[in-house]
Amino acid sequence: MVRLQDVDVCAEVAKSEPMQKALGEFIKDLPGDIGRRFVRRRKVGSIAMKSSRAKGKVLLAIDRLAAEKPLHAGFWDDGGLLEDTTLGTMAVGFRHGRLILYFSPTFVEGITLDELIGVVEHECNHVLLQHVIHDPPPNENRNARIVAEECSANEWVSHPLPGKPISYRIIRAFR
Repeated sequence: MVRLQDVDVCAEVAKSEPMQKALGEFIKDLPGDIGRRFVRRRKVGSIAMKSSRAKGKVLLAIDRLAAEKPLHAGFWDDGGLLEDTTLGTMAVGFRHGRLILYFSPTFVEGITLDELIGVVEHECNHVLLQHVIHDPPPNENRNARIVAEECSANEWVSHPLPGKPISYRIIRAFR
């Protein structure tokens, strides 16, 4: 089993030539397609390294989720992942007719792998519950809809989520 800390190599140490070679060999040995995807954009010691580490972590979370819930992981089989540094967390949506999982590298790097699995599962729930295809009427209360969508997506997440996610339990407490 690959541990995330094995992949998350300190950039300063990784700049040395022997470490570059060792890291490259390690990444090639990652299970499935993760290694090939990880190597594609790897530039140790740069912003691209943070990005590729984050993308590698997202791919690892998807693979772990696939072991439990193959349907959820199937959404991202075609590699519909896109880094977006303008996001604070993660999101799901369509781009050019294709389902995309958007992620902030800073957010991904700042949470545990188990929490990331929960976030990926949460984003899959938005797809399963058809939140991504909703066409709002002009008079819809957008804030109420967002709260309802987040609560319903969180209700079916079996992994921990980072922070204090909104849930029906929290809303019931305000009654």
